[in-house]
Amino acid sequence: MLDILFIAIAAVITAAGIVFTGVLSLSIFDDFTEPSLFEKVTAYIFIFLGAAILIILIGVFLLICSPFYFIYLLLSNLISLFHHPKRKRKGKPKV
Repeated sequence: MLDILFIAIAAVITAAGIVFTGVLSLSIFDDFTEPSLFEKVTAYIFIFLGAAILIILIGVFLLICSPFYFIYLLLSNLISLFHHPKRKRKGKPKV
């Protein structure tokens, strides 16, 4: 569980870095230089891509770390340990 936490923290930091790169590339231009269309589009792609990754990662992180999810996993594993449904054989029975 701890390794998942470290991976999630690293992914959130990476996505925040992507957003920061986009914001920084927009704010680096001063009043005298107008950024080209390509530079603006690239910066907005970085911002929106990083924000989308952040939203997805936070949702997955909350899903993994919620106690209800752990309870669900525990109960489903316990049920699968004690409940073995009979498997039906398909095809013709051997004579």
